[in-house]
Amino acid sequence: MLSKMKSAVKVSIVLMLNSLFCYKIYAQNVGYSYITPDSMFTLIQNSPKISIIQYWVPSCENASRNLHKYANLHRENSEDVDFYFIALTKKISLLEELERKVNFNSSIYLMDTLNSGSDLFENKSTFNKQFLKLFGLKKKEDFLIAYIHKKSGTLIFTNKLKIDEKKIRKMMKKK
Repeated sequence: MLSKMKSAVKVSIVLMLNSLFCYKIYAQNVGYSYITPDSMFTLIQNSPKISIIQYWVPSCENASRNLHKYANLHRENSEDVDFYFIALTKKISLLEELERKVNFNSSIYLMDTLNSGSDLFENKSTFNKQFLKLFGLKKKEDFLIAYIHKKSGTLIFTNKLKIDEKKIRKMMKKK
């Protein structure tokens, strides 16, 4: 009788772990996760690819069109480029709705500082300062887009709203 109970407990534990694993995979398919300056820096340092960081506001009127452009960029360049699309929002439901509408299959990141309740653009500035310090860039200005090619040492930061595909292609040639 005791061995049957142990066996039933083992099966229950396996089933619970399996359901947790499946939930975790499902949650990842939703496509968003929180990121810290340290974790983004580590991901970039450990990847052989070019890295593009793009902040965007999913509540703007062009949000679905922008997300569609990001999806195309990702599809066309994902073998050579890691994209970090960082949404400036606290509304997860807004991201989920946009992802369904556009059928976006890449990750969207949220800054880990979103829980602080302060202004999103102040959070972005703080996040960027912490991130840039990790590169040893203490005096660098805030940015909306960063192009990082670790192998060539190229670091480009800009406040333009649109990712420059020519820059990406130029960086890809430096491989």
